[in-house]
Amino acid sequence: HAVNLAELAKEMSDKKLQFSEHAQSELNVCVEAIREILELTQKAIRENDLDAVKRVEPLEQVIDELLRKVKNHHVRRVQAGQCTLELGFVFNDCLNNFERVADHCSNIAVAVLESSDSHVHAHDYLRAIKSDISDEFGASVNEYADRYHVEYAEKA
Repeated sequence: HAVNLAELAKEMSDKKLQFSEHAQSELNVCVEAIREILELTQKAIRENDLDAVKRVEPLEQVIDELLRKVKNHHVRRVQAGQCTLELGFVFNDCLNNFERVADHCSNIAVAVLESSDSHVHAHDYLRAIKSDISDEFGASVNEYADRYHVEYAEKA
């Protein structure tokens, strides 16, 4: 996915394309969220850190919602003529790669957890933590949602 993103950046550079200020701002929020989930996942692997493992899934959930909102904002910008279709494809490809990175981080974190506890199974773990939003998972989701959010701006 990093290679895909690098190729998208090269395409933009070669074609001298530039995202609007609002699109770039939203991408920056996404990049920061992806950077954090990557750091948590690396810490989980390197240190077998179960606290880091437990923070990956709530952040992945927030990233999914963040990307959904950013995609919707982008569609609105295209419909309003504030963005070209060509840039729209590049923007959407960036977001799709971000989503896949976050999904991989989630899978890796669960694998770390499974390797440290033979009684943990991925699907059971994910179902259990997501079903009890009132606990630590819910608090982490709220914390990340406060940190990584975007608002739609009417002007490009």
